[in-house]
Amino acid sequence: FRMVDDDFGVRDVERLVGSNKMITVVKVSTQGSVEMPLVQFLPFSFIGGFSAPSDGSKSELYNVLSLEFSNSGLADLVQSPSLVRQIDWASSWPDERKTRSILFDKNGYFTVLNNFPRVENYCLMSKTQCYTDFHVDFHGTSVWYHVKKGMKIFWIVEPTEQNLKMYEEYLRSPENNAFFGDIVEKCARVEVHPGNTLIIPSGWIHGVFTPEDSLVFGGNFLHSRQAMMQLNVLQGEKRIGINKKYRYPYSEETVFFHLAKIIK
Repeated sequence: FRMVDDDFGVRDVERLVGSNKMITVVKVSTQGSVEMPLVQFLPFSFIGGFSAPSDGSKSELYNVLSLEFSNSGLADLVQSPSLVRQIDWASSWPDERKTRSILFDKNGYFTVLNNFPRVENYCLMSKTQCYTDFHVDFHGTSVWYHVKKGMKIFWIVEPTEQNLKMYEEYLRSPENNAFFGDIVEKCARVEVHPGNTLIIPSGWIHGVFTPEDSLVFGGNFLHSRQAMMQLNVLQGEKRIGINKKYRYPYSEETVFFHLAKIIK
């Protein structure tokens, strides 16, 4: 396990990842997402010395949850727990299949395209009051989650057959403003403070609140001990009709490369 120094901030993220990198940003008020270059998001983060935007848009809450940094200098400073690296199915991909390309638009902003799953290294930047509604991580992946600065509050629900059924019904009713934790029989509350690492098991339904400006590192991984739950979640994604953009990339290839590794 390797982590950045205590004085690390969002300016360092910009320096190592690139200010012109296009990122997906969640608009908290609608839970929808928008694309923007990293440099455009930073004034909204308020972390590490940035001041509020002067155009009156400072009241908007933007949440960065999926800045994947494996192909950047930040990957030299952050490494997932050894447990994760030992069991992750993505490690079964042959090196010759791990290709990537970089696309630049007319404004000089760039997007990194990977032809294999890149979900193991995420940087999350969240301002106070950011909230992510209840969800199950794609393909039922497990998640490692390390808080470097700030604090996170998780509400977590066990993925029983009944709870997963209620969760699917919850997603099918977007007009339902109920708090999912109040619908199910049991919902736990977990606080994650600086220096804490949380691992969320496969399939667990969770919502996340940010009570303090936060800088977090984490990643997703598939593994053999939760193969059935991962397949159950995958089938649920197909039933609900989750957009391919929000699903585990190259999931079938990952499964078969791992099977090939076992057979060999």
